[in-house]
Amino acid sequence: MEMKGNRAPFLSRFSGAFLLASGLFALAALLAFGTFARQTPLGIAFLLSGFACLAAWLVGRFQNRASQKMKGNFPISRDAASRGRTLLAANSLASTLLLGVVLLGVNYFAARHHVTFDLTRNRANSLSDQTLKTLARLPSNLRLTYFYASPQSDPNIQNLLSAYGRASNRVRFESVSALREPSRVPRGFNDAPLIVARLEGTKETAPQEINVPDEQNISSAILKLLDPKARTLYFLSGHGEVAPTQLSALQVALEAQNYSLKTLNLQVKSAKIPADCAALLVLWPQVDLGERDAKMLSTYAGNKGRLLFLLSPARQKLLRFNNLMGSFGLVVRDGFVFDRAYRNPQWPVGVRGDVSRHPILRGVSADCVFPGSVPLQIKPAAPGLRVIFESSSQSQALLPDGKVVAPGPFALAAASERGENRALVCASATIAIGEGLNLFGNKSFLLSSVNWVVGNDALISIPPKAPVQNTLQMPEVAARFASLLCAVILPLLSLGAGVLVWWKRR
Repeated sequence: MEMKGNRAPFLSRFSGAFLLASGLFALAALLAFGTFARQTPLGIAFLLSGFACLAAWLVGRFQNRASQKMKGNFPISRDAASRGRTLLAANSLASTLLLGVVLLGVNYFAARHHVTFDLTRNRANSLSDQTLKTLARLPSNLRLTYFYASPQSDPNIQNLLSAYGRASNRVRFESVSALREPSRVPRGFNDAPLIVARLEGTKETAPQEINVPDEQNISSAILKLLDPKARTLYFLSGHGEVAPTQLSALQVALEAQNYSLKTLNLQVKSAKIPADCAALLVLWPQVDLGERDAKMLSTYAGNKGRLLFLLSPARQKLLRFNNLMGSFGLVVRDGFVFDRAYRNPQWPVGVRGDVSRHPILRGVSADCVFPGSVPLQIKPAAPGLRVIFESSSQSQALLPDGKVVAPGPFALAAASERGENRALVCASATIAIGEGLNLFGNKSFLLSSVNWVVGNDALISIPPKAPVQNTLQMPEVAARFASLLCAVILPLLSLGAGVLVWWKRR
């Protein structure tokens, strides 16, 4: 008969149960934290109970080993051996169950609170700071519905929507197949990818449709939902300026950022700058201002005015326009900028450089080209004026006959900010016209400039992420050796090894 004193300690006999209990408590804690998405007293209690059971299992295992050492070589009864095998089997089963519970819990927790890391060089899988600021302003849940007609959804669009979902817990997104759920497809769907953005809980805000699903357009649609009233940009007319109807690409880009475009002729007697003018754009004037409209522009510039000038060499001298530039601290020289540092000297390049120099540069995607620039120089005393782009030290101001007017460098773009007054002066109007808009970073620079002048810093243009080619460029000799190695040497080595093994086992 087995003596009571030879019985294993309590914790040792039930160590398997404690191990199983610790796993169950851990799963319960994960469910509690995941359900409430925060630390709750119930979840903490489950977690502490799990640690207590795990500690009891460790103590029981230690006691079991200690009791085995104390027994030494004394014979063990059949019942004791049977109980030992049962305990070992229970421990194995409990360990297996615990592993499954842990894997299930980790998978569940990772699915609800997953973290991603963007290791690409150009941050291709990350949203811009402008988008993150926009998502932080969401007053309610935002639903993004992606409609597609192809058999499979576009993985790039899915990844982009997932990035929005990870960036804010207010963003919900879903994908709808036009083949499987035709009743949910909106009217007018033409089989091209379409995203519909809708703010839940707001009846007065109409949903926004995104026909080109990229970050720029999705974020612009969200901004329209947050601020459905479009801001008005006025283009000055009456002095030979370029009209917005001649800028189809720029017009589309500005309307995508929730701007409406109108023209304003100050030469009319009853004309005045409207109260809803978010900014006044002056694009390549050819004749000078009259006395009345020059005074109105000067008053507007000094009274919380928002102005953007795109200049290029004009047909005649623009004395009053130049005086207005002088109020910002700029001197407009005659001629055009001729920069010998570049292959095409009449196309000076503005190097983006350190983007922390000015908020406008945060939205500029690359260096900018300024064809046909007027020479702009900074006055010695120009408070609030900062140069955004400038030509190189090899540049000169030339007249059409080749005569040198002044040496460079010259400002290609400069921003003035004094109190609530903002103005940007660009030395080239060609960057907004035709193909000039698509040269390098010109489009992103113009959009960023407009947004900064208006004061809508959240709308600073999101620069596109240029693809990075990570190809390995091998010299011709190395490429031939690699081909020879793969096509001849490695197969011969494998064949020789096989023949050698066969010869030894023959």
